[in-house]
Amino acid sequence: MHQTATIWLVDDDSLLHDIVQRAFQLENLSCQVVSFPSATALLDQLEKAPALPALVVVDYYLPDEDGLQLIQRLKTNPTTKTLKTVLFSQSLKKEVVLKAHELDVYQVSTKPESFQEWRDFADELCLAGYFRQ
Repeated sequence: MHQTATIWLVDDDSLLHDIVQRAFQLENLSCQVVSFPSATALLDQLEKAPALPALVVVDYYLPDEDGLQLIQRLKTNPTTKTLKTVLFSQSLKKEVVLKAHELDVYQVSTKPESFQEWRDFADELCLAGYFRQ
């Protein structure tokens, strides 16, 4: 039986969770999307999670701290430092992109705005070797 991979999505837009889940399902990817509205919510779950996710997708603009701060916390924690992370934002400044690369962020890009763009993102991850069924 094929094991389902988990993606942790950190974004305060509650509608985004269903959009991302559907996009991955339509691409026939074996994954579960778990959504968190803030960095604090993700960090709280991290302490009690039985397993780490395959990927953490983070919005830059979060209500409690920015996405780079969250990623820096993950990358400096011995348990989570090897997690693959993706940083999205509606607008990316050069200094944000440079800092993300310093933190070894897997991908930095403009946040998908449409369902089709989320499907394209899911397809990119599949082509890169993630979540194949």
